[in-house]
Amino acid sequence: MRVRRAAVTAALFALAYVASVVRLAGAGIVPYEESLGLLLVMGVAFPALTAALLRHHPSPAAPATLARELVPALALLALVASYLAVGPALIDALLPPGWPADPRARALFVLARKLVLFVALPYAVLRLGFGRRAADFGLSRQALSALWGRTGIAVLVLVILLGAFQWFAGQGAAPLRAGVLGSALPAALGLSLLWNLLETGLVEEFFFRAVLQDRLAAALRSPLAGALLAGLLFGLAHAPGYYLRGGGASDAVGTHPAALDALAYAVTVPAVASFLFAILWARTRNLYAGLLVHAAVDALPGAVEIARTWGLA
Repeated sequence: MRVRRAAVTAALFALAYVASVVRLAGAGIVPYEESLGLLLVMGVAFPALTAALLRHHPSPAAPATLARELVPALALLALVASYLAVGPALIDALLPPGWPADPRARALFVLARKLVLFVALPYAVLRLGFGRRAADFGLSRQALSALWGRTGIAVLVLVILLGAFQWFAGQGAAPLRAGVLGSALPAALGLSLLWNLLETGLVEEFFFRAVLQDRLAAALRSPLAGALLAGLLFGLAHAPGYYLRGGGASDAVGTHPAALDALAYAVTVPAVASFLFAILWARTRNLYAGLLVHAAVDALPGAVEIARTWGLA
C-alpha cells in the first residue's frame, strides 16, 4: 500500500511536470532543454548530494499522531492559499493609500504578515491543539548544536555549491554578473542572505516542511508521497505571486504571465527545487539547516531588490 501511494503521487507529480514543461516550451518561455537541465541539477543532482551527505534518518513523531494533525494543517493551508490569492490586495485596500510609504517599512510590514500567517499561527494551532513545541518543528538547542557537526558540514557544502550554481547559471543572478550593484555587491549579498533567512527560509521551510510534509507523509503512510505532495503544494504556492504581483520579474516567466504560465512555472521551478529541501528535512529534521540552505538559494536572485529597498543601490 505504501509503495502504491508513493507511485500514484509520483505519477501525478510527473504528469503535472510534463504538462507544465510542454506549456512553457510551447509559449516560448522556457525551452525543453532548460527545463530538463534544471530538473537534472535541482531535482536530481542536489537532492542526491544531500542524501549522500546526510545519511542519518531521525524519526518523526508518532505517525498516528501526526496523521490526526493533518486536518488542521490542511485548514491552515487553505488559509495560506486564500491569503496568497487575495490577501495582499485586500490588506492594501483596507490601509490608507500608499501606507507605509517608506519601502523599508513596507518590506518589514509584508515580512511580519508572512511570519504571522506561515509561522506564528500554525505554531499556535498545533501548540494549543496538540501540545507541539518548538523542538517538534526542528527548532531546538540540539538542532542548533548539530550545525557544528556533520549537518553543518553538509549545509556549508550545499550553500557553497548552490551559490556557485546560481551565480554562474541562475537567471536571477544575471544582473549581478553584469555588475549592476558594483561595489555594493558584498553588502547586498550579505543583507539578502540575512533577509531570506526569515522571508523564505523560516517562512517557507517552517510551513511546508515542518508542518505539512510530515503530516502528509503520515496520513499517506509514505514519506516519499508526503514529500512529493508537499513539494507540489510548495511550488503552486508561488503561482499567485507570479501571476498577480510580478513575482517572476527576475525569472523567465516575467512580470505579467498568463495564469497557466504562472502555474506551469511554479511546477517546473520551485516545486522541483523543493526536492532538495524535502530530503534535507527528512534527513535532519533540523529547521536551522533548511532555512540556511533555502536562504542561500534565494540570496543571489533577491540581492538587487534588497539593495534597492534598503538604499544600497
